[in-house]
Formats: sequence, structure tokens, C-alpha cells
Amino acid sequence: MAAGLPTTTSNTSPAREIHFCLDSRFFVKSTDSAMTEGKWGLDTLDLSKNCLTIAACKDPECPPGKGSETRRLSVRSQNPGKGLLPEVGDRTCTGTWFRCLIKDVDNAADYRWYEMTFFTQWDIRGHCRVLCIDMPDRFLYDLQAILAGSSFEPRDPFSMHIAIFDQVVKLYDRSVWRLRDSIRRIEKNRHIAGPDFEGMNDMSRHSSHIAEVLEVTIQTLGSIQEQQPPVYEALPFVLDKTYKAQTREYVKFQLQIINNLLRRSKSNHERLKSEISAAYNMIVMQDSSAMKSIAFLTMLFLPATFVAAVFSTTFFEFDERGWKISNSMWIYWAVTIPATILVWVGWTSFPSLLRLWKRLEEKSRREPSLNRTV
Repeated sequence: MAAGLPTTTSNTSPAREIHFCLDSRFFVKSTDSAMTEGKWGLDTLDLSKNCLTIAACKDPECPPGKGSETRRLSVRSQNPGKGLLPEVGDRTCTGTWFRCLIKDVDNAADYRWYEMTFFTQWDIRGHCRVLCIDMPDRFLYDLQAILAGSSFEPRDPFSMHIAIFDQVVKLYDRSVWRLRDSIRRIEKNRHIAGPDFEGMNDMSRHSSHIAEVLEVTIQTLGSIQEQQPPVYEALPFVLDKTYKAQTREYVKFQLQIINNLLRRSKSNHERLKSEISAAYNMIVMQDSSAMKSIAFLTMLFLPATFVAAVFSTTFFEFDERGWKISNSMWIYWAVTIPATILVWVGWTSFPSLLRLWKRLEEKSRREPSLNRTV
């Protein structure tokens, strides 16, 4: 996720190759006479037949501190004479690449990741090219519709980024609000279907992932924004000041939208945490109601149980002539009352005794360490 610097290409041999084996869409925006001027064309390529070549070289004509370390970004076909990007030669050009991850969530169990990667190349002749990898179909159709009717400044190396990030922002907006809709359904069905802890935990994971990729995209767009001024200064011509100011303001606007979506995503995560806490509280309340019912029934039958236990002792005798009470009845009360007092005292003093025991144990642990220190 980085923005490229102004580059000057030379005929240096490639330093390394990266092969892609996925079908991708390739957008070309150029002022070539073969194409409609100022319009975008669309081509679909099979990248399994192409490779991305990145070569590093040094241009002795570059002044110190202004791109003395140069790079070349080109895509060549394995078939001779069918290069994807033409050689720029000794002309100044700018290449960038960046990546945006999007998690499209339908429900707790159904989701899909899009690892969208973009390579852009611009040269001083006004040729602008964008290679888009792993895009959703929605992105393809919307971007094609916008670029088909939009004009552009062919001298701006970042003219293609505005439309791309517009569509990326739309996809992030859709991802965030679809998750919000799922959370809202959970909130509305709370009292009908009961808490779905597995589904809520999945939603919480999705929410964390969406917030994470939004934060990374903010850093990516911020890096591109930082690269704009030095790239504009290194151009051999001067762009209109109003145009550059408008471009910078629009990039700031896109950054602000993504920041707002990040806040919304974090809000969704907090709502989901609150919903999970509410579900646990509902279960605790249900358990509390059940315990109250059991306690009420116990208290209801406790007097009868006590009376039955007392009269079932051998201190009472029942026969045809009536019932008699033993003269040793006082023994029952002499044992029962002290035992009851002892249990009550033990129950009330147990927490204090436990804390005292923990303090003494901690003190005994500290004393050996102090002795070793001394």
C-alpha cells in the first residue's frame, strides 16, 4: 500500500518478476489517436499470460534529492510483440500501486473478501493506465459507467485515482451499512427469537475486520495524498494552481468520508457489544426469576417441614390414650440453639477470615524475598 515516486525508465534488465494467475480488468485512459480523446477504454486480460516486471536503475541526469533512485513499472506479455504496457523510454513517468481490502457481509455466516489491488502508470505524453485486480462486479460496472462520460487532465499523474477511490468509498459504505442492517435485525428480533450468541460473535468479528481495513485504507489514501505535492513539483510543466487545489481538497473529502465510515463501523461494534451484554443480562434475569420462584416455594414449605421434623423426634409419643412430651425435651433446644448461632457466626465471619488468611500468606511470601535482598 504505497504511492509511487516520479520515475524515469531505462533499458535496465529486470531485477525481479511477479506472476499473477487471475483474470483481471484493465482500464486504459489515454490521448492516443486510436482512442477517443479524454475517454476511458476497457479491456479484459488473462494475467496468467502476463507478468509484472519491476526494475531498479539510476539515472545520472536526475538532480540529487529528486528521484536519483528511479524505478520502472511495466507489464510484459510472454508472447513477443504483445506487451501490455509500452516502454516509456527515457521519458519521465509516475507509477503507483495500492491495495484495498473489502469484506462484504450478507449475514453472520455468509461473507466474501475482495483483495482489490491497483497498479497505475502515467507518462509525460499523457498516457494513463490502471490495472485493477480482484474487483467485485459492482465495482467494474459502476467505474466503467463513470469513466465513460468523464473528462480528465492528461498531465496529472493522479487523474485516475479520483474515480477509483470514489468507487472504493462506495464499496466501504455498502459494507459498513450492510453490517449495520444485520445488527439492527438482531436488535429487533431480540425478544422474538432469543439471543443468538454464535451469530453475534460472528458479527463482532466482521465488525472488527471492517474497522481494521478502513484504518489501513485511511493510511493508504493519506500516503497518496502526501505524494501529490512532490510529484507535482517534479513535473517538467506547471499544472494550474486551482486544479491542484481542487484535487487536494477532493482527496481530503474522500479521506473524511472514510474516517466517517470508520466511526460508523466502530459504532456498529459498540452496538453489537451492547447487544451481547443485553443478551447475557436477559439470561441472568431469567435465572434470577427462577431462583426467586425456588426460594419462594422453599419458604412456603419451610414451616411445615420444621414442624414435621420436630414432632417426628422421640421426644413425642402418640398412642390411644393421647400424646406425651419427654422430660428431656430441653436437650433438643440446648443443642439446636447453639448450633444455629455457631453456623450464623461462621457464615458472617468467613469472608473476613479469608481476607486475613490471604494477607498473611502474601506477607509470608514477601518476607523471604526481603531476607534475600538484605
